[in-house]
Amino acid sequence: MAAERAEQIRRNAAEIAIPYEGRLVHATLSLGVAAYPDHGQDVQAVIGKADQALYQSKRDGRNRVTAWQDGAPPMAG
Repeated sequence: MAAERAEQIRRNAAEIAIPYEGRLVHATLSLGVAAYPDHGQDVQAVIGKADQALYQSKRDGRNRVTAWQDGAPPMAG
């Protein structure tokens, strides 16, 4: 559910166009998702897994959502 919501946020952000010096500027988001208690038993562990998933999103080309998968590389969506 969190990955689906993150994907919705990513898509919504991609639709925003900001006028700047006569041009429209678009932003992209890369997001990493992890959940308690599936991916950690405390805040630091869950944030660490989400952070690793975020960096996987960036390595995979940015502008994507990656959910942490225990025992495997995070899955990009």
